[in-house]
Amino acid sequence: MRTYVDVIFPLEGGKSALKVAELCRRELGLDFLQGRHDLVFEWKDVKEFEQWVDRFHRLMKGAGILYRLITVRDEEEGATVLAGWPPVVSPLEDGG
Repeated sequence: MRTYVDVIFPLEGGKSALKVAELCRRELGLDFLQGRHDLVFEWKDVKEFEQWVDRFHRLMKGAGILYRLITVRDEEEGATVLAGWPPVVSPLEDGG
């Protein structure tokens, strides 16, 4: 499976696009793409996906960006339903 990430940078505040790109390259091993989406992450099972999304979110916290995740099967551009995703999180468990 493949998850594409589209990143939206604010005009004021937050980290620059170059700093976010460097963080993604250094901490996640990802480079920004040229094309329809900004980043892509390939994964094999829901646990790997959940761990990656959690890590990405923690790394981007405080960067002042917005992001959108789009997940597709490797061989198609259509949408796929992930069983059990998103997991139910109590408001007390959600660290932000």
